[in-house]
Amino acid sequence: MPNTPNLDLTPLQAAQSSKEITVNQALTDIDNFSGFISIGIVNGSQTLTESQCKAGLIVLTGALTTAATVIIPTPLLKITWVINMSTGGQAVTVQNSGFGGVVCCYNVLTPIWTGAAANAGTRAGVSRLPKSVAGGSNVTLTDAEASNKILEFTGLLTGNINVTINPIVQDFIIYNNTTGAFTITFKTTSGTGIIVAQTKRAPLYCDGTNVVRYGADV
Repeated sequence: MPNTPNLDLTPLQAAQSSKEITVNQALTDIDNFSGFISIGIVNGSQTLTESQCKAGLIVLTGALTTAATVIIPTPLLKITWVINMSTGGQAVTVQNSGFGGVVCCYNVLTPIWTGAAANAGTRAGVSRLPKSVAGGSNVTLTDAEASNKILEFTGLLTGNINVTINPIVQDFIIYNNTTGAFTITFKTTSGTGIIVAQTKRAPLYCDGTNVVRYGADV
């Protein structure tokens, strides 16, 4: 009989001896999944243990001077909540080994799917759109493109541009991953917007009229 699909618990076997060992391990795993753990992180890349990853909530702490990447080594087929409480204003990315990652903004509770499919290491229930905005012309996103809450803009800019969406009510993480010494302003078609600096990730909110900032860039 295979392990359970979500928590990877070992089932009891009919002819098994010492059944209490399996039951006690299952109870421990369930307790881990429902609890929280505080983990001190450091500059650069580090890999969590499987035991750490089983916590329902992971609180990341520590003083950073450069960006940090936290790697989940084993897909656990569950949603793990992560909150970044590190100091230093550096970007913290949580990712599955071999898959993409999610930037966890400071003091923002972030749900991360730790599955084994192509969307592993992504924000649970939230999709990500990488899009080239190369050149010097303004870009208007389609409603389908704007439905993604993580928008990564790439390409070589040759002038300052606006990236425009129709007025909706939604929050975004905007990652300006372009090159060239020019700016991107993320705005609505009829309202005001926010300039996102190159290499920065900005938590923005569209209130149905304007785009405003609700947190610091990372």
